[in-house]
Amino acid sequence: MRGLGSLLKTQLNVNFGISAIKYKYFKQKKELWQPIIFLIAMFSLLPLYIGYIKLLGGVFSSLKSINQEGTILLVGVLGSQIILFIFGISHIFAKFYYADDLQILIPLPIKPSTILTARFITVMINEYLTVLPIILPILLVYGIQSGLGILYWLYSILIIIAIPVIPLALSSIVVMIFMRYTNIKGKRDLIRVIGGVLMVLIILSVQIITQKTATTLPQGGEMEYIARLISEKNILIRQIGVSFPPSIWASTALVEFNNINGLLSLLTFMGISGLVFYGMVYISEKVFYKGLIGGQEVSSKKKKLTDKQFSNQIGKVRHPILAILERDMKILVRTPIFLMNSIGAVIIIPFALAIPVFTTDPQMLSTIAQFYNESNTTIVNLILSAFIMFIAANNGIGATTFSREGRQFWISRIVPIKVEDQVMGKILSSILIQILALVIILGVALFVVPLKLSTILIVTILGILGGIPITELAMLIDISRPLLDWDNPQKAMKQNMNVFFAFLLGMAYLVVNVLLVLFMFKIKASSLIIYLSLVVIYIVISIVLFKFLSSFTTKRFREIE
Repeated sequence: MRGLGSLLKTQLNVNFGISAIKYKYFKQKKELWQPIIFLIAMFSLLPLYIGYIKLLGGVFSSLKSINQEGTILLVGVLGSQIILFIFGISHIFAKFYYADDLQILIPLPIKPSTILTARFITVMINEYLTVLPIILPILLVYGIQSGLGILYWLYSILIIIAIPVIPLALSSIVVMIFMRYTNIKGKRDLIRVIGGVLMVLIILSVQIITQKTATTLPQGGEMEYIARLISEKNILIRQIGVSFPPSIWASTALVEFNNINGLLSLLTFMGISGLVFYGMVYISEKVFYKGLIGGQEVSSKKKKLTDKQFSNQIGKVRHPILAILERDMKILVRTPIFLMNSIGAVIIIPFALAIPVFTTDPQMLSTIAQFYNESNTTIVNLILSAFIMFIAANNGIGATTFSREGRQFWISRIVPIKVEDQVMGKILSSILIQILALVIILGVALFVVPLKLSTILIVTILGILGGIPITELAMLIDISRPLLDWDNPQKAMKQNMNVFFAFLLGMAYLVVNVLLVLFMFKIKASSLIIYLSLVVIYIVISIVLFKFLSSFTTKRFREIE
């Protein structure tokens, strides 16, 4: 591990842009509005976060009444590790295999394990930003409401430090083995894209089955089970955490911190974390280079065209909007990091939200199905439409549409296609992804209840039309400050602040929608009037924003160097 310190320092500097931030904001003192806007945006989320903490307090009180308050720790640890594992996969892909600086590092006399350890720690530090807002309030609520002492807080710090190690090390092992055995010349990118999607779906399926098994009441022994639940303290920790034992060890360490069982659980958790990390380092020495070498090659089809085929190929003229749509989709699909962070999120979010529904008591599914009756159809239609719009705000496609082009952005500036057509093509690519989300969400809903044809049509129309202004607002943010000079595709998607700003703007748009609908309910407007009003509003806003976006993009094409 010689040179690890220097390499890690460089990696952290590049990953977080520390030197660039110092030079830009402290020396040049340029664009200081950006950190100010960021702080304002963070403070605007404060009420939502306070609500989350109050909710946790209520959950803690409810669990304490049945002697199961430790379950809240288990849910926090398990949920955090699942999030780290699933979302860590795309980060590991980008950091281990798709960063430009690998071309510089590989020829140097540095072991693969040293390179990957530095990158692994960088990913870990990055993922703390994701997981701390989730786990920290849970530890605080449990510790404060239980009135615990300094030993609990010491255990909490150790577990927070170690919590990303196992899920990210497992993600790294999965990714390295996956890349090693999909390094097939000619079809590598296609195989990796399809394999990546299948891998995430398999992981989610295993999680669904395991959780369902763990939370199903024993047939014929329901009363005995409930009596045991009340009398045996924190039995739910062992039952729910069976799908991922490290979450049991971490939770038990915190719940029983004042006895030997808690200490042994802590040592087990830390020891297994170290072993899994060591296993990742060992495997990296064996397979990392075999999965990486050749990764930058570009294959081409050597098919010989006849004169007629050649004439057809060069004479083929498509509509400019379709040409831009095709180019945008190719950039999105052919770069696995873009695919997993955008389309992957569209697939994962509905499934992740469905897991708790499908793994709980079947009675809950029945209750949900009963809610979908004649009197509540309008509410269900509007909720499903809002969820489609939420996906549009959350997938980052509009917010990175220009940033994704990177150093190829100059092509958009000089290509002989009107800016209006370019903007329209990019909006259509976002709509295509929304249609994918629509199919998945309606498909999942159909498992719960047979949807009416009217619901499918209304949700499709409102969801797609309502999502267009969100995409246009996100594109406005991206063209105003495109992130074009990136050395790792992950930076264009996950580390691009445009995604965060667009998400906040999208949420504000959704809140205004909700207030508008509540107002129409208050004045007792009919369902037809509500639907038609929303359609008209969405179309008008889309047209106004399209004209402004086209004009602003034309101006920015001239300004951006």
